[in-house]
Amino acid sequence: MKKSLQRCAAIIAAMILAFSLCACGTKPVNDTDTGEVPEGELRYSYVDGTYYSYISYYGEDGFASAMSMTVKNGIISAIRYDRFDRDMDPLSGYSGEEWDEKVADFRQTVKNLSAHVMQYQNVTGLHSSSVYAPEFILLATRCILLAREGDTEPSAVDTEQRYSVSAQSDDGLITTHLEVSFFGEAVRSISFWQTDPGGLRLTDWADPSRIPEGSSVTYMQLVAFLNRTYADMTDLKKDDPFGLDLEEVDSYNACASKAEKLHRRFRFDQSEMLSSL
Repeated sequence: MKKSLQRCAAIIAAMILAFSLCACGTKPVNDTDTGEVPEGELRYSYVDGTYYSYISYYGEDGFASAMSMTVKNGIISAIRYDRFDRDMDPLSGYSGEEWDEKVADFRQTVKNLSAHVMQYQNVTGLHSSSVYAPEFILLATRCILLAREGDTEPSAVDTEQRYSVSAQSDDGLITTHLEVSFFGEAVRSISFWQTDPGGLRLTDWADPSRIPEGSSVTYMQLVAFLNRTYADMTDLKKDDPFGLDLEEVDSYNACASKAEKLHRRFRFDQSEMLSSL
């Protein structure tokens, strides 16, 4: 029993050591019993230097992730990670009733994930249910690849970014919805639909009298066209495919413009990033 208590105390001490810095960094812990990096040949060995990776575009929430990983004497000795808004303000520094709980969760998640990387010197077995974990793991993986090669050039990582926008018709009777996903600059998927005042999805023209006589175009054919994607598609906006001056196409293009404005590239600046952490 005494030995078990001593072992638990050692593990707790190691965890305290690992979590002793701010949410954006931890000290290296390879041995959970002693809290020290063992001497001798390391299972993983990296090239000394500081390595940077970042998500190439802001997400729908207006944040983009960035990480720096420092290797000293062949081991990962420091990790700094945060999510930045469009003014380069870090999420870890947000405060106020609306943000306190989110920031606390974010900081704790970063501590836990960083501690794992410090302990195992790799991302193997790294799992978390937190919404913040996937981008952390993705950037840590990229930094580790850079550290193996000694490549200190900041590395952008493309991820799938999703955006949802909507617009109402002038009379307020029809709401147009558009969900778009990008991978880097390319459009990966488009989902366009319209709803009536009761929120029901339209399956036919809201105003059939607007369609010229003799036209064989159906509403669902138009929806299918607007939902179509093409290889390396970068411009969401589309021309009226039937030459009918359709309001639905105008509504689609209005939403497409909103989505394109949301999909902004993250202008990563490593010196500004580090000064914010």
